[in-house]
Amino acid sequence: MRRSSTLAVLATIATLSLASCASEPASSAGTRLNVVASTTVYADLVRQVGGEDITTTAIITRTSQDPHSYEATPRDKLAVSKADLVIENGGGYDAFMEPLVKSSGKPADRVVSVVDLAPAVELAEAAGRPTDHDGHDHGGFNEHLWYDLPTMRALITKIAETLTEADPGSADLFADNATKLDADLGALEKRLAALRKRAEGRTFAATEPVAAYLLTGAGLRDETPHGFGEAVEGGLDVPPLVLNELKTALEHGDIDLLALNTQTASDQTAAIAGQAKANGVPVLEFTETLPGSLDFQGWMSGNITALEDVPGLGTR
Repeated sequence: MRRSSTLAVLATIATLSLASCASEPASSAGTRLNVVASTTVYADLVRQVGGEDITTTAIITRTSQDPHSYEATPRDKLAVSKADLVIENGGGYDAFMEPLVKSSGKPADRVVSVVDLAPAVELAEAAGRPTDHDGHDHGGFNEHLWYDLPTMRALITKIAETLTEADPGSADLFADNATKLDADLGALEKRLAALRKRAEGRTFAATEPVAAYLLTGAGLRDETPHGFGEAVEGGLDVPPLVLNELKTALEHGDIDLLALNTQTASDQTAAIAGQAKANGVPVLEFTETLPGSLDFQGWMSGNITALEDVPGLGTR
């Protein structure tokens, strides 16, 4: 149902090009649309949908930067003020974007907050944003939405819609590019579905819940002790009892995979990774921003390949 709905929306976007001669684009004729995104992840998706005639700028550009604690600069403020479209994650992840957007005076239809598109958010709100249960970090809302492929497919459609509103004459281009990108992510979802068939009963722990949507999408159950991820995200020491709980779980074989966020590494997370390796638990590294020159689907494909390579889980 969701797949056919996405295609229908993209087809509708394409028909807008028929009226482009009578429409006045929001951007000046002959100029490129200028899009600013909070991270390289969202800038890449805009680039792929918009094509070569779109200028994209990411504020967080290095894997060594932590968006949770980033402080915006005057250059960032200027970039947002000049943007035709702004993409932010929302949900407290890139809080530095809120004052930038507010001071820019951008109309609401030119600011896309990914959190507003996320099925995970709808589920959390419908359940009253439940607190963690069973002593593990899987009860609350996880703002790392780019690891949730259904949300990214919804974002692709939204990007195409918003770019078309700003430049109706390029509607066909935006729709075609969005359709291709959506198909790529659909193929990744099929690989996750194949993993789910073999992952029943398998568990993971994470130093921070950055890749939790991808891991649970692959059928793994989150057994991270309550309080571990919150401490790491907040730049705090993990409480000794919580740290020992995870170490014990690794020693006793209760954890099948450890997910390590390399952008929030600390002595404690390094020690946990060492403990996992010493007990034969695979350690997979994840980042919050695009590494190197990969595009989004290439990056996610690599993450899924790493899961497929886990002994007893994948097909390799």
